[in-house]
Amino acid sequence: MKRIHFHTNFDLRYYDYCVEHIADVHNNLSNRSIGGAVPLQLLTGVTPDISAFRIPFWKHCWYWDPHIKWPRHQWCKGRCLGRAKNVGDPFTYWILPDHDGKGRRSRPLARSVVRPIMNEDE
Repeated sequence: MKRIHFHTNFDLRYYDYCVEHIADVHNNLSNRSIGGAVPLQLLTGVTPDISAFRIPFWKHCWYWDPHIKWPRHQWCKGRCLGRAKNVGDPFTYWILPDHDGKGRRSRPLARSVVRPIMNEDE
């Protein structure tokens, strides 16, 4: 937790999302303490798909907002708070929009059309 906060300097109001993200990563990646096995695989017998972790915690990303009407751009910038495991498909993420249109941060949204920003200058 301290390492993630040091590298990302995330807003501590979203601490609980970070804890959930760390547990999700731990459960889906191999663990040396159990002989290199994957905890979720031991539990279910199915190899987990780790491609859902393509966007790191608190990194900027683009998400699709279907509520925005033309001519405004429907791709919005936000920060990834990890996977939304109980909402939508396995590639649904909690996204914190950069602002709500009034200059202030809004509540996290569950979005399944998300892509990483390859260059922070975009």
